[in-house]
Amino acid sequence: MTGSEPKAMEDLEAQIAYTEKMLNDLSDVVVSQGQEIDRLKAEIEILGRQILQLTEGEAGSH
Repeated sequence: MTGSEPKAMEDLEAQIAYTEKMLNDLSDVVVSQGQEIDRLKAEIEILGRQILQLTEGEAGSH
């Protein structure tokens, strides 16, 4: 084993730790975005129903 091998191993371990942290962070972002998408879908459904009620009300008043 040469003197540079322990340093190379330390560098590799540091890169792996960094990559694991980035993957965890990205996973958190994906979960958060999925929740936001679900919230927005629900809001769109509500707004769609409200628009439908308004347009049906206007059609019934003519």
